[in-house]
Amino acid sequence: MLSRFYLMLFLSVCSVGAAQSMPLSSNHIENKTYPRPTKNTGIQQLPAESGQHPTSSNSTDGHGNAGKGSNNTFDKVSPDLIVAWFTGMLVVVGAAQVCLFFWQLRLIRESLADAKESADAAAEAAKAATEQAIIAKRTFEDRERPYIFVFGVKYIQRSGDPFSGGFIVEYNIANYGSTPAIIDEAYIGVVRSQDMPPALPSPIYDGHSLLSSPIFPSGERRDNLFMHVPDGIIVGDGGGEIVAFNNNGSSENYPIPIFNDPDMPIFFRVLIKYRGTFSSGHETAALWIYDHAFNTFTQTREKLYNYIR
Repeated sequence: MLSRFYLMLFLSVCSVGAAQSMPLSSNHIENKTYPRPTKNTGIQQLPAESGQHPTSSNSTDGHGNAGKGSNNTFDKVSPDLIVAWFTGMLVVVGAAQVCLFFWQLRLIRESLADAKESADAAAEAAKAATEQAIIAKRTFEDRERPYIFVFGVKYIQRSGDPFSGGFIVEYNIANYGSTPAIIDEAYIGVVRSQDMPPALPSPIYDGHSLLSSPIFPSGERRDNLFMHVPDGIIVGDGGGEIVAFNNNGSSENYPIPIFNDPDMPIFFRVLIKYRGTFSSGHETAALWIYDHAFNTFTQTREKLYNYIR
């Protein structure tokens, strides 16, 4: 837009200069140079009848200088030529100004390009700094947070409680994070389902250790927790016993249960929701399936149902 404006200005100035430098037409009165009158020129007056023009012999002006006619150079220069010369100079000056404007415009554009590059670099630096801050925050939260693990799910065994009776499944829970964990919700139990994944079990009862003592200090481990097998899944334990050897060399006997529907998959599912000192919204999930061939629970490999978040 500016370049078009400067171009139009340049053409206008040139047009004006060309118009001013054109010679006058024949309709104008030609300028003539007339001799200046002199005082005491000493012209000899001749009679009109003689038909001769007056002559001057060694005439002098008032200062004693010989009158040889006017030799002033300014009187011989046409005024139109002077106007044309000044107009041409104006055209040259205008052209120089236009060139200067274009040069300044180019410098402005270059400076704007440099400023844009600097702004882009600053934006990239700010973006990188923000990403680094997010990574640092995430690293801190991943390091300074609780990690709840559930393990030790193996056999179905008889309940040692003479009042409740039935069968139970034991498991262990530990917090291997660097900060304490506060248990918010917990779903733990044995479920039977043809679907994958099976439905969540019911929330743990009020007297459970995770609710009666919801604060899990760092490094704490709670062993031999158990959940009862719901009624109707097992009809008896007349299938024999399993002898299991512990790490210390001792052995334990576990019954081989008889299921109401042997073809129905049996699962032990865990979902614990908790928070830490500097973080929240954590979850630990685990899923085991009962292997009828070995009469034990085996943890599945599905990452959708086995994770720590």
